[in-house]
Amino acid sequence: SGSTVHPGTPGQPGTLQSTIAFDGQQGNRLWSAPVALQPMIANETLVCGITDQQLVAYDSHLGTTIWKDAMVGVTQLFFDDDLLIVVTGTGTIAALNQVDGSLVWRYVSTSPIESLDAADASLLLLTTQGIVSLSNVSGTRQWFYPLQGQSGTLRFAQGAVYVALPNGSLIAIDATTAKERWIKTIEKGYLLTPPMVRGALLYIGSYSANTSFAAMPPGHIFAMNISDGSPVWNLKVTGGLESVVLGTA
Repeated sequence: SGSTVHPGTPGQPGTLQSTIAFDGQQGNRLWSAPVALQPMIANETLVCGITDQQLVAYDSHLGTTIWKDAMVGVTQLFFDDDLLIVVTGTGTIAALNQVDGSLVWRYVSTSPIESLDAADASLLLLTTQGIVSLSNVSGTRQWFYPLQGQSGTLRFAQGAVYVALPNGSLIAIDATTAKERWIKTIEKGYLLTPPMVRGALLYIGSYSANTSFAAMPPGHIFAMNISDGSPVWNLKVTGGLESVVLGTA
């Protein structure tokens, strides 16, 4: 009956909202379900937290329940190949089988998890102590790169981990060896958006850390060579900058 559209709602843990499935051709409402966490969909399975203590997987077309799993304090959901990665506020990561919700592996971080991304056969975590690379097969730690208590965001692309730090710095690290490729100070006193990579270029935005101004100071968008971090161009953006999204062109 055509594709199924799942608008979802960007719920906060503990706040019950709804996700609704529509027929993509006719716009007919097919089914709805309670949700307290942003739903994720992969392989015809829609997974969402209906409370902060339970995950439910639905058939994305029929809305029928496939499996349920008790999981306390879920803050993030992330798909990696055939696994559902579940992150809790206490720093625990559980890798579940998407088909039946069974536990594949579990990893307990000693510090809060700020950001994560999937790499080649590994899962990369940015914690308040540093970057951790986990095997996505067993959950064992492969390497650790210390960051001296700094938070931020990371992205994996083309064999490297790109980490944006709140001090205005950007670090490129080899995702296999954990060796630093380069580090650049983008803009002192500014926060950075999550880095984005397209081809041979990396794009990142900066915005003021001072939110007390009635009018936000202008931010910038930077394009850099991923090989060495050298600048290609930059653009001033007025009115404050929150994110950078790459289009298809």
